[in-house]
Amino acid sequence: MNALSLFLPGVAIVYYGGEIGMEDIPVETNYARAPMQWSNTTYAGFTDGDKNKPWIDVHPSYVTRNVEDEYNDPKSNLNFFKSVSKLRHTDTLKKGGLATYIFDQVYVLTRYLPRNENYTLIMNMGSRSQTVCLADQIPRLYGSLTVVIGSENSNFNPG
Repeated sequence: MNALSLFLPGVAIVYYGGEIGMEDIPVETNYARAPMQWSNTTYAGFTDGDKNKPWIDVHPSYVTRNVEDEYNDPKSNLNFFKSVSKLRHTDTLKKGGLATYIFDQVYVLTRYLPRNENYTLIMNMGSRSQTVCLADQIPRLYGSLTVVIGSENSNFNPG
């Protein structure tokens, strides 16, 4: 959902930990954001725990989903987030138009600006793989598309 927020016009709001795909943790009858997962060390690197322990348990995913590990993985949530964030500095995302399309559970957003690169975000909101022929459905898609950023679960790589 961060990609959607970053791709839309206006201010992008990201809850801390969203850039690495952190999840909330159940606390009593509700859910809460656990301490930031900086590393796969004790208490996720949030504290050393000698004098201070987190007031909420660390999410068990900290072992594999943390800033330190994701920093070195080119297809991690963190690096995907950083790449999409950089696109927000382009004229297309700062000043360009927006077109949206929905094909079953596949959401497509296109940002366009004449005489600039156009960018298309394709998100499968369903739980199964889907095939959509965008060229037949969306105007302003000229020739072939180049993958600029592929997410962690995407079968596509940049290039």
